[in-house]
Amino acid sequence: MGRRRDSTKFKEFNGILYGKNYDPLGKQWLLFIPKHLEGILKSLHDAPIASHLGFAKTYDRIRRKVFWPGLYRSVRRYVSHCRECQRRKSPPQRPPGLLRPILPAEIPFAKIGIDLLERFPLTTQGNRWIIVCTDYLTRFTVTKALRSGEAVEIAKFLVEGVILKH
Repeated sequence: MGRRRDSTKFKEFNGILYGKNYDPLGKQWLLFIPKHLEGILKSLHDAPIASHLGFAKTYDRIRRKVFWPGLYRSVRRYVSHCRECQRRKSPPQRPPGLLRPILPAEIPFAKIGIDLLERFPLTTQGNRWIIVCTDYLTRFTVTKALRSGEAVEIAKFLVEGVILKH
């Protein structure tokens, strides 16, 4: 039988050191190999089958198999400095803003909505775009085919087709 030495955080059995696992669903003692920590990180994060899964999954995968003090900090540092993860990671996106109701206008054409529909097949008149202007109060809609979606053509439609007529 092997020699045993107990402490609160570590246990040695047959010359192999184990660390206490505080996860109630996991093994009670996990292997502790201080000389191979970097290799373990590489094999459980960088290997082709590891897939560079990010901090949370890498940490969870390692903490179930081995123990070392400062594991959380080590994995966090390692993953945050991984070039492959930084290259693949999508940029952070801001959450969508709060939706607010659009209150109806008091008089027709005081509030309008405009949509520009693009790249339709070329018509015989040379048009590819359609502009749609809708009054929020009456739902009255004005449309026109346009040659381009440029600001000058849109402004001309708004002035001549909407503002001066309504």
